Amino acid sequence: MDPLHQRGVWRRTSLEDFLKTADPDWEEVLSLDELCAEERESWVWRGFEALIEEAEGRCSATRVMLRLSRGGADAFVAREFDLSTKRFVAPAAGGFVVPEAKSVVSFRSRDELLVSTDFGPSSLTAAGYPRTVRAWLRGTPLSSAEVVYEGQQEDHVVYGYSVRQNGGLSFEVLHRGLSFHAVEWRLSLNCGKSFAELRAPPDAELSFFGRWILLRLGASGFKAGSGAGDAFPAGALLAADATCALAGQSDCWEVVWEPEVDGKSFQEPGEPTAGTPRFSTLQNVVATQNYLVLVVLSRVRSSLLVLRPPSTGQSDGDSAASPSWQRVASRASEGDEVLASLSVRPVDPRGSDALWVGRASQTQPPELFWVSDVTTWAAAGCQLTPTAATTTTTTTTGALAKSLRRLQPLYDASAVETDQLEAISADGTRVTYFLSRSKGSEGAMPPTLIYAYGGFGVPVLPAYQASAGAAWLERGGQYVEANLRGGGEFGPLWEEAARGGHGRLRAYEDLEAVADDLVARGYAAPGQLGLLGRSNGGLLVGNMLARELQAAGRTPTTGRFAALVGEVPLLDMQRYHLLLAGASWIDEYGNPDVASDWEELRLVSPYHLVSERLKANPGTGSLPLSHPPVLFTTSTRDDRVHPCHARKMVSLLQGPFEKDKVDAGISNAYLYESPEGGHGGAASIAERASLRTLEYEFLWQCLTSTSSAPRTQRE
Repeated sequence: MDPLHQRGVWRRTSLEDFLKTADPDWEEVLSLDELCAEERESWVWRGFEALIEEAEGRCSATRVMLRLSRGGADAFVAREFDLSTKRFVAPAAGGFVVPEAKSVVSFRSRDELLVSTDFGPSSLTAAGYPRTVRAWLRGTPLSSAEVVYEGQQEDHVVYGYSVRQNGGLSFEVLHRGLSFHAVEWRLSLNCGKSFAELRAPPDAELSFFGRWILLRLGASGFKAGSGAGDAFPAGALLAADATCALAGQSDCWEVVWEPEVDGKSFQEPGEPTAGTPRFSTLQNVVATQNYLVLVVLSRVRSSLLVLRPPSTGQSDGDSAASPSWQRVASRASEGDEVLASLSVRPVDPRGSDALWVGRASQTQPPELFWVSDVTTWAAAGCQLTPTAATTTTTTTTGALAKSLRRLQPLYDASAVETDQLEAISADGTRVTYFLSRSKGSEGAMPPTLIYAYGGFGVPVLPAYQASAGAAWLERGGQYVEANLRGGGEFGPLWEEAARGGHGRLRAYEDLEAVADDLVARGYAAPGQLGLLGRSNGGLLVGNMLARELQAAGRTPTTGRFAALVGEVPLLDMQRYHLLLAGASWIDEYGNPDVASDWEELRLVSPYHLVSERLKANPGTGSLPLSHPPVLFTTSTRDDRVHPCHARKMVSLLQGPFEKDKVDAGISNAYLYESPEGGHGGAASIAERASLRTLEYEFLWQCLTSTSSAPRTQRE
């Protein structure tokens, strides 16, 4: 995206030109702005599924199924696009078009797709996702597509896809999502017509490398057989020969990597950790032609590990073959990189050992590195920047990663520093957080904003904070990112600890511990913190709001937060599973239709907590309740979390004012609903900038108000 392309532009250039010059010759493939104007649609880019074909010994994408969403919704239209002509393939010419739905499409061949979409009544799960996989041949109507596999209506989602590996090996995968955190897989080797069920734990994640099947284990670990060596720990990465694994052999699995206990605190090394244990965890697993490259998180710090598979020597033939997976090289972050995140992507996993490596932090814009060959790079220690000792001797051999691009700074971070700190939660669990602030601001206690999520295994990692930097840090504020339980920062057990109603309470106690720690360290004033959360983080915001309800007339220091913003939030946990995609999250939150689950969920359902507090308020003659200013934002086009969550909460909070006309009917609860944007909240650069400005300005004004962000009184 750029000022001339508010919706986005798809461009391409040759690899050679991209590596050679900082200003390569870009060719425009598709302008979304022009397409919107031509078709009178509000299209939002949702990516593509590529057809990879081999010609003259090289693999390249020739066609794609382009995903276009109306107004940013999760549902999209999938249309075939020819990369040679840079045009859509018209249906009259046999082009594939899948109507608007929450679909999954994958090329089986040039003339056949695997399609999971809305085929009419009973073809979707209760969560609104497809439950059948069908094979669609070019030139035939979509309705005639043959059923390959069918799941159940109570499943989360069912879909199929093809995976082509180097050496001509290929897999076809049928993915049956039993729930958000549980999956069954059926695989066909070399894309045959018969599928075999893979014996694997349902909470594992599946990937491939050559002839190997890879499993990233979840919290349940894996008991592959009856032997002592057949039990594998939670969070480990396993590999097995595909033929042996599909034959059900229990002794075929081998540990490629396993997590280590992270029981040290940053302030007190060696002190044992109480509460939920913390482990190192895999952030990403990337395959090149001959290597696996792992991005490992330890104490929310990225490191790299390069592995070579069994019976494979180095590419130059100097090293003997090995029967086991071998660690070729590892690299921990050093110096300024300690608080930076690393990302890795293969250039051509079927034909080369080249890599793209990215690096970014809260204050450092994203930087892109080129690794021409993993073998020589690993031999030099996986360095990203040349040192005085290596610059003259190794840069010409490809041993060092070459820095190709760095995003221009979007805010002035020269006076900003970031520290990683820890708080102690109610049960003794150590909770890390990142604090970004102006250098030398100790004792100043400037406006402090906390961002948190804490759910679905999504980690909050160091990343370049362009919006927060320009809207908050440049103005002298402090910005905090908290690593609550439920996230993916410390492995699957850390994630699992926040599931269900009682689990959510642990995450909320983690947040309160971070807030209290900031005050205890003298970084923030009591009761003067801001909180920002999105989606599941909006549920967090709603719960903090409910806890902040207190008797008016008491000082703001009796609470923690002076202002809150919840974007596209969940707030009614009694009905969430009946709305849009909500049924797919029962595995994360619990089922409110089950009495025991609801007893837990009612403790973390903001709509009901606030409603009960308001009903219990004694009224005239007693101190009325009050709450800090809160802004909820949503989108009419959000088809994941229904906008009624935000609407009904604000209506509840404003209701007494409409009735009693207190303060001319204006309360400190606000709602902003965008007509577009989907669950992302915005459909263009301008919309995103407007939304972020609204949120940050609301928080800034509340936290810097001379009246100390007065709480709303309600009689």
